[in-house]
Amino acid sequence: MPQGEHSALQTELAPAINLIVKLKQIARAFSELRCTSGGRSIIPEISVFLWSRIHRQENGGIANVFSLAPDWTINFNLSTCKFSYG
Repeated sequence: MPQGEHSALQTELAPAINLIVKLKQIARAFSELRCTSGGRSIIPEISVFLWSRIHRQENGGIANVFSLAPDWTINFNLSTCKFSYG
């Protein structure tokens, strides 16, 4: 279960990625999204999908099920990292 420092980093990084890539429809970052591919599932702390690979519903909204691997995954190991927050 994520704790404070981990949660702070995760909730700040995904929106920071989206600020750069989402408006230009390059990609989109998702937090704790289950991704299933080849019969295996992963739940990265942050998944990033290229815009053209984002699963959509018929109405254009984001799909609930992503049955493909992300283009990027980000996971944190805070025991080996040092951070300072401003």
